Amino acid sequence: KAGAILGVNAQYFSGSRTREYLRIDGEEKFVGEPGRSTVFAGGALVLNEGKARIRKTAGNEGAKKLAGSTVMCAGPLLIEEGYLETIATNTTHNTSDHPRTVVGVKRDGSVILATIDGRFEGQAIGMPSTLVQEYMLLLGADSALNLDGGGSTTMVARRLGNKTISSKGINSNSFLSLLVHT
Repeated sequence: KAGAILGVNAQYFSGSRTREYLRIDGEEKFVGEPGRSTVFAGGALVLNEGKARIRKTAGNEGAKKLAGSTVMCAGPLLIEEGYLETIATNTTHNTSDHPRTVVGVKRDGSVILATIDGRFEGQAIGMPSTLVQEYMLLLGADSALNLDGGGSTTMVARRLGNKTISSKGINSNSFLSLLVHT
């Protein structure tokens, strides 16, 4: 949207379509795959009247029922109301070091966007989901949701004084977290 100051990648794609539920400004964009695992669809970022919150969902079907003008299903859900969620250990998606894109919401409503780079031996290896939980708690998140990860982990930002966001992204080969006050 016009006026954006930063952006991150989110959701898992199959070709050109997301596999998770997505509603933007009240318009349903994708219904998502039915029966999608909560590993990938266990929570949702909900935006309504300028406020962000993260909610637990029962996959895409549960996300569709959430109230909010914008609802984006993703997963796994990492933290809910200050408590670590149980992370499934039967998938390497959670147990292996991977690049990650994560959103968190603090008790005061501030939003944390974090990218964790990886797959750069000796520079950045990524993190398993359990370590991402701890990282988000250290940043002050009361709730947190893994949005995406892997090779598509990206954060782009508008430089001070510019009117557009750079499409080059921020290549940090490390951790990058931004606190966005709402």
